[in-house]
Amino acid sequence: MPFYSSLSGSAHNDARLAQIPLFLLGTVVLFIGQKNLPNWTSFQQLTTTILVILAGISCSLAKNHGAALRECTLWISLATLSAAVFIACFQNKTIKFIMQAITLAWLVYSAFFFLAWVANLLAHGETHFWLAVPGFDNPRFLNHAQTIAIPLLAAATIHTDKCRTELALSWIALCLCFAMLMALVARASTVSLILGTAAAVVVFGRAAFPLARRILLGGAIGFLIYLLIFQGIPHWFDLKTISSPHTPADLVSDHSRIYLWKIALYDVAKAPLIGVGPMHYSADFNGRGAHPHNIYLQLIAEFGVPFFVLLTTATVVLARRSLRHIRQTSHAPDTLTVATTAALVAALVDGTFSGNFVVPMAQIWICLAAGLFFASTNHPISTPGTTRGINLLAVVALLGILSLQLLFSVETIQEYIHKPITIDNRPALPGAEANSPRFWLDGWL
Repeated sequence: MPFYSSLSGSAHNDARLAQIPLFLLGTVVLFIGQKNLPNWTSFQQLTTTILVILAGISCSLAKNHGAALRECTLWISLATLSAAVFIACFQNKTIKFIMQAITLAWLVYSAFFFLAWVANLLAHGETHFWLAVPGFDNPRFLNHAQTIAIPLLAAATIHTDKCRTELALSWIALCLCFAMLMALVARASTVSLILGTAAAVVVFGRAAFPLARRILLGGAIGFLIYLLIFQGIPHWFDLKTISSPHTPADLVSDHSRIYLWKIALYDVAKAPLIGVGPMHYSADFNGRGAHPHNIYLQLIAEFGVPFFVLLTTATVVLARRSLRHIRQTSHAPDTLTVATTAALVAALVDGTFSGNFVVPMAQIWICLAAGLFFASTNHPISTPGTTRGINLLAVVALLGILSLQLLFSVETIQEYIHKPITIDNRPALPGAEANSPRFWLDGWL
């Protein structure tokens, strides 16, 4: 998608469109392979039922039912996609293929990134690589994906069954990914990766040391590459380059977040039990952003306190159950388990002060990491071909999800084709902001 996006219009729109076939495919895979899903505990069944009811109430009381329903469909589709990855990864060869695809993807994109930057610098004598990020409307959107990708790339350098060429390519991809991260001054992603790696060490102890060492080494080599390319070339050829935020909006981003967080807290105070409605944080124009750059405040504000507390509890219980399963069945965790744990913790940290959970590209990477995590920590309860009764309730639920996804797809495709210039009832915006997706041009409200 980054290659296509760099040749067309809004990369955000293109990525949202690219989610559609993934969501539909994920639901079909889940429908076919539902027999391989572990049995739900009574606690999971109860919490899921209550969450659906709370989300339904929040949607029904929201100002714009269509926008609320589409946002819920998006969240459900993301969860469904993670479950589909979980099912697909029961076989080791599928996991191996995914890891190879991840390595290849970042190798190709890194080469594209560096070649485009150097070519532009040499051709024009000056470049601003804060804006030279192919396929992303904002360089931070790339950083959100890197927060997940770096631990996975580090895991790809560990497997001993790989040939030397594969290991070398994995190392190159890891180091180049780090170099891009540093070139774009990704503060939040760097902090998130450090804390994610530290969390993996705390949880798994010595078993996490190989991954931590590779992340540290990859970061060190990436820093040297950054110095060589982004500082060395301009110095040797006496060229100009800018590597840090330069606009007033960039420099006061911290203050902007506090401003957005206060709005979310106001929404919480206004509707603490059922929230203001999914996607309805952006129902009122605030001049800064369509989301609070904090996934936790966003969930509380839009879905209510009870929904957030129950969702958090269910997630923690599921994660603990998965990690406990490792200790009961194995002496040491799998490399992929350690890597995905680091990646998911990094994403959760990043979500405290960024929009990684609402950006299409990052959403897919987070779903991929979650599916790989549960696949590496849980063994299938049945193998393909084993007869097991069909759960009628699950079939009905999946058909309902598929119907919502089809509606979501039709509306998204229509908006993509027509590309509306303005949104009804939206305040007039300055010319520089008039074409920004984050200011409702591509919104659902």
